[in-house]
Amino acid sequence: MSGTSRNRGAEIGILVLPALPAALSVYFAFNSGGLFELTTAFGAVLVLAVAVIALATSSRPLAALAPRGLLAAGLLALFGAWTLRAGGWSDAGARALASFDRVLLYLAILALFACVPRTEKRFRWLLRWLLAGTALVAAAGLTSRLLPTVWPTSAGLVSDRLSYPVTYWNSFGLLVGMACILAFHHASDEREPAAARVAAAALLPLLSTALFLTFSRGAIAVTLLAVLVYAVAARPRGLPAALLAAGPAVTIALAVTNSAELVHGGTPLTPAALSQAHELAWILAGCVLLAGAVRALALPLDRRLAAIVLSATAVRRAWTLSLGIALIAVMAFLAAGGTSSVHRQYDEFVDKAPAGAGAEGSQSARLLDLGNDGRLPLWEVAQDSFSEQPLTGAGAGTYELEWQRQRGVGQGHERRYAYSLYFETLGELGLIGTLLLLGVLLVLLVGTAVLIRGPDRAIHAAGFALLVAWILHAGLDIGWQTPAAGVLVFALCGFALARRDESAALTDNRPQWLQAVARLAGGGLRPVLALACLALAVLPARQAIGYAEAQDSIAALDARDCGSARDHAKDAIATANTGPRPYEVLAICAAREDRPGIAVRRAGQAVSHDPESWEPHFVLALTRGSSGLDPRAEARAALTANPSRGLLRTAVKEFDSAGPKRWRKLARTLPFALE
Repeated sequence: MSGTSRNRGAEIGILVLPALPAALSVYFAFNSGGLFELTTAFGAVLVLAVAVIALATSSRPLAALAPRGLLAAGLLALFGAWTLRAGGWSDAGARALASFDRVLLYLAILALFACVPRTEKRFRWLLRWLLAGTALVAAAGLTSRLLPTVWPTSAGLVSDRLSYPVTYWNSFGLLVGMACILAFHHASDEREPAAARVAAAALLPLLSTALFLTFSRGAIAVTLLAVLVYAVAARPRGLPAALLAAGPAVTIALAVTNSAELVHGGTPLTPAALSQAHELAWILAGCVLLAGAVRALALPLDRRLAAIVLSATAVRRAWTLSLGIALIAVMAFLAAGGTSSVHRQYDEFVDKAPAGAGAEGSQSARLLDLGNDGRLPLWEVAQDSFSEQPLTGAGAGTYELEWQRQRGVGQGHERRYAYSLYFETLGELGLIGTLLLLGVLLVLLVGTAVLIRGPDRAIHAAGFALLVAWILHAGLDIGWQTPAAGVLVFALCGFALARRDESAALTDNRPQWLQAVARLAGGGLRPVLALACLALAVLPARQAIGYAEAQDSIAALDARDCGSARDHAKDAIATANTGPRPYEVLAICAAREDRPGIAVRRAGQAVSHDPESWEPHFVLALTRGSSGLDPRAEARAALTANPSRGLLRTAVKEFDSAGPKRWRKLARTLPFALE
């Protein structure tokens, strides 16, 4: 490829690239937020493929890579390597691989955008695409609730909390909250085009309503805090006009939504609920028009405020006054018994579960409740796991096993995650993994914060506010495990850590060694980098194919088509390490076909691929029992791994009181389904 063609291709790529994170977020949002292994692996492959194209079309692919971007990517790469290595001491390699695919996705998009020359124009387009993508997801969710005949959906996990299309209301709330932050920025930043300011203000009533209907306390809290952080850090001249336009419209929208209790209960199905939903939709349409009209009328105010030039002395006085007011407020809070109030609220968080919908309250009532929503027992399990292996942790992806093992009978539902990135990392990856993760987040925070200065500080303040919201929410929920939100943050941070466009910089002040590497990347090193990206993509590609085959094998097993189930399971095993499931499918099919020796052997292989999980032990117990072999040890091992499961208690009791003849009958009658 000639240099001219390569440069033209690179320029086209740079113009299109800002749309990638938004497109990925929409894809993940409509696929359960990207929570499951297949979609995460596919996303990693896609980003790495884009990286290969970028390397092939750019004459200087690393020209924008700065030391801080390299540091963030390096720490995240070490965290990924530690995650992958953790499969060695946990003996659950498939779990570690699934966790690694997620880290690889975040690393790939961070590194990709850290190599794109940063300009104000490109950053603005990145934020606009992110607003468009997140607003599309929010609009789909709100439409499914208010106009179910226009956008019909199946029931979510909890019908009275808006979660479509992500399927989990707190993750959907985080994504909608990010849309609110982005819309607030675009409505407030006087440097945005007038049409963008008006459109963003018009979006805020819709986005606020969608966020409210999730009834997600964590998402709402971090959104409000992030908006405040943005307002203080950015100080946009369009802020008064944005508040004037959006404030009344959002207030009306939320007040009407709060009173529409039939809509709170889920997708309207009764005539009364449908009527209320349609009425709310019309009122929201009016709020949209109101916010947009007021923002359009207030555009001259932006120009007048932008024309005001404050001296350095005036700025210092304003900050001094603000700090003084804050200090007086803190002193007044303490004098009014604020310390005891905080203590009471802490006790309420520790001791109380949140109010929910029912005879004694509505969903909206839980928004002011300070109960912990069952988080503390989840965090305690992670802490116990950390205490047992403080340096290395129990292994990546093993929290689910720790929860099943430690929770007794009747002590909660099955949980895959600790609902806190930081507690879960402590339990799974120990002190080493936690320090690497915190190092990554610290570099991202500092790297984005230092850019909040000068005339384009608003766009960087928006990125910083999104990062703050995501980091806080990840400590309270599964934001890390939901790439629909994660890819936005890592793409933004990568771009913020990139070097400014070299055409705008007078000198290259990077270290000499980094300049030398960048020059090599434009020459003979480019094929090596492209091959490295392709090699990295092989792992998630194989995992994605393996997961698809494993899912097909389970579907065929449920349909009692053992021929197809066996073929898919063998293909999954030949493609990648997807855990014990394919071996379990082969074992169950062999047992159904009265091939006891093969059934027991395949079940034993399943156990070896996840020895701390209850399921393969139970499959081995069933196959041994159906063969007339003693199943009691394996049944007890399954019960030890998951003491709260009634099926396992029944199996242990029945097997203990039987002999070989009865074992065969019990093994064929005990209920079981791969989950």
